[in-house]
Order: sequence, then structure tokens, then C-alpha cells
Amino acid sequence: MGMNIFSYAIMLLGFSIILLEVIIWKKQKITLIHGNHKTNIKKEDVKEYTKSIGKAHIIMGIATLSIIILRLTNNDIYDYIGLIICLIGFVTSIVKIIKAQKKYRIGIWE
Repeated sequence: MGMNIFSYAIMLLGFSIILLEVIIWKKQKITLIHGNHKTNIKKEDVKEYTKSIGKAHIIMGIATLSIIILRLTNNDIYDYIGLIICLIGFVTSIVKIIKAQKKYRIGIWE
């Protein structure tokens, strides 16, 4: 099978997600998530909120990269395993994001 342009695009997407979320987590750049999150999160919860959201997106990025890593083996079974890992990672990260939103949001989203 080999690597085609679509594979490189998915790899770039996975690395971009991980890089962006490391910036959000470590530098606490809450405005990179969404502009109004800064006003809807208590100042004392910003560190924990960005940590939760950052970890959730890092899981999504690693799951995305797993498709490409397992695709390099040129084995159809590994392609399906990579897809399953990606779906599980995607669902896990969505659940973590929803939990973080419910835990740390204030105001009308409380």
C-alpha cells in the first residue's frame, strides 16, 4: 500500500493536534480552545481545565497517529486495528472533554 498524500495529511493532523494541545495544557492558553471559555472558567480552575482538555486532545492526536503507524506494516488486519484504536481514542477524548466542560464551566453552562 505505502504512504500516499492522504496518509501524510492524517499524520500532519495528528502531530498538529498534539502540538496545539501541549501548548494549551502547558502554557494554559485557554483562548486557543474557544474565545469565551476564558470568561466561563474560574481563574483558579484554568490550570486543571486546560490540563483536562489538553490530555483529551492528546489522546485524540495519538489515536489519529496510530492509523498511520499501523498502516506502515502493509497488513490489512493492522489497518482495521488502527481504525478501532482511533475510534476508541476519539470516543474517549470526547467523553473527557464533556466531563471537563461539565466540571469547570460556570455561568449559563453550569
